[in-house]
Amino acid sequence: MKKSVFTQYVGIVSRMFAMTPEQLFENTKRRSVTEARQLFIFLCVRRQIPMCNIMDWSLVYGRKFTYSSIINAVRYMERKVSDDRDYIQIIKNIESQVNN
Repeated sequence: MKKSVFTQYVGIVSRMFAMTPEQLFENTKRRSVTEARQLFIFLCVRRQIPMCNIMDWSLVYGRKFTYSSIINAVRYMERKVSDDRDYIQIIKNIESQVNN
């Protein structure tokens, strides 16, 4: 069940940022990609997908996350949400699109 949510988040966030799932996981520091990736990780953690699953399932897309990269992404997004209230609406919108 959690893998289905993970896969749906990949699709939704990729479409929202006008990129392919592979681009979402590519090893780049371009701001547009890193912000999308951080939002994706934040959504997964918020949905209580275990970090080990996030790390394993991301390998399908060619990306290996570490615990520290996941924690850093969550911290970044928590700051972003507290500074920019529009992100709360974006997150609610994405979460409403996910089928359990």
